[in-house]
Amino acid sequence: MARVPFWKFVVADAGAAALGVPLGFGVAYFFTEQLTAIAADVHRVERWLALAGLLGLLVVLVIGGRRWHRRLGRERLEGEQSERPAPHP
Repeated sequence: MARVPFWKFVVADAGAAALGVPLGFGVAYFFTEQLTAIAADVHRVERWLALAGLLGLLVVLVIGGRRWHRRLGRERLEGEQSERPAPHP
């Protein structure tokens, strides 16, 4: 699809694998001991993000409720004003 010769593709793929695989295993080896601490940090961040999401949802609901209530009040006032007879000049 990209019109790359097969030999260039193989060389690029082998080079990426030669660098990526040892790097991935090396990082995994060095951070294995800290895996439980990393997992605890991830869970703590997840809880804070969930709390922020719930607070954001609450803000959206409160603002939407206020706008809806104001619109109903305006429509009620407009309806009452249209029902009143116009004063005679």
